[in-house]
Amino acid sequence: MLAVTGITNKSLRALMTGLLGGTPYTMNQASYDLARLRTNGLITRVPGKNRYRLTSDGLRFAIFYTKVHDRLLRPLLAADQPPAPPPIRKRCRTSIFTSPKQWARRASWQTQPENSRQLLKL
Repeated sequence: MLAVTGITNKSLRALMTGLLGGTPYTMNQASYDLARLRTNGLITRVPGKNRYRLTSDGLRFAIFYTKVHDRLLRPLLAADQPPAPPPIRKRCRTSIFTSPKQWARRASWQTQPENSRQLLKL
């Protein structure tokens, strides 16, 4: 709905307060954020109104970051939480110092063959 009608300071405050779990999001914070988005070319002001619309770049950024969050960040952050099955939680407990091959092997993921002979065996 906001993509059609645009966004105002008031509607941004309502959205952000909900997303922040009830933490107050002030008018000044909303004004600052709208100004930064406008400066970076992600939104434009509707002439004669206190309303903003997404630009094509803003829409691309919004879609990209939504996909990154939904497909990468959310599963990574939730993998070690109780809702994940124990085998997945166990696979995710790795040290940041572990090499990617060891990590993939421990997680039972197939790694890339290191030479052409291994390619032929597959």
